[in-house]
Amino acid sequence: MMEETIGEALVEVLVEPDIHRKLKLAEEICRSGNFRVKEIQGPPIPPQPGRPKDWRVLPTEELQERPSLTQADGRRALLHSVAHIELSAVELPILAILEFPGREAEYYRDMLYIIAEEVRHTRWLIRRLEELGEEMGSRSVHLGLWNTARAYPDLCDRLAVVPRILEARGLDVSHKIRRQLVGAGDRESARILEEIYLDEIKHVALGTKWFRRVCRERGLSPISHFLSISRKFQPSRPVAIDREGRRRAGFSEAELEFVKGKHQT
Repeated sequence: MMEETIGEALVEVLVEPDIHRKLKLAEEICRSGNFRVKEIQGPPIPPQPGRPKDWRVLPTEELQERPSLTQADGRRALLHSVAHIELSAVELPILAILEFPGREAEYYRDMLYIIAEEVRHTRWLIRRLEELGEEMGSRSVHLGLWNTARAYPDLCDRLAVVPRILEARGLDVSHKIRRQLVGAGDRESARILEEIYLDEIKHVALGTKWFRRVCRERGLSPISHFLSISRKFQPSRPVAIDREGRRRAGFSEAELEFVKGKHQT
């Protein structure tokens, strides 16, 4: 692509601090679709992704709780949080490309497909925030998703953790959040989150596809390996899971029962 390799271009996306330019660069890479597998490797990956200097990036435990969604400020805080999650979701498949060279082209095409959709989601949410009178970066954010992903440098484990645990949790909470938004009179935000929800099912499904393929390559039981990794993420309090959404994303009944555990659906 142009004079730089796709690996170099993807690292440029990660280090870029300006959010709109970051999204534009990522979109251009996905549009080109022109890459060679041998060009996946690029310069060193930054320890953290770029963010504007005036943003407050805090550890997750230091973030304040959001106000209730019955309040306008609570709804803006929610959308700000989800917008940053989607921005992080642009960067995680970039990591999944750069950190795992040598895969087949199909794997990289699937990751680029996810990146393109996450760019679109981020833009939707930034635009909605602006309609509600708030700018992206006006509230504190965290890099918990990035840090968790990088804590799993093995491809099989990464595919279990990012799409099948972290992103699947987003499916679990989507219905409740959308109902609350509708109840508060914000149908437009609920509509955007529904569109994102439907796309995220596809993303988790792609994660499931590649997780199972890598497990088979290594002679591992996909269910056993997923359950082993999932034990580290079991919630300490009851949560609802989106059984139907997870089924559509490829979860087996055994996996659903494990994720549910003693919790109610």
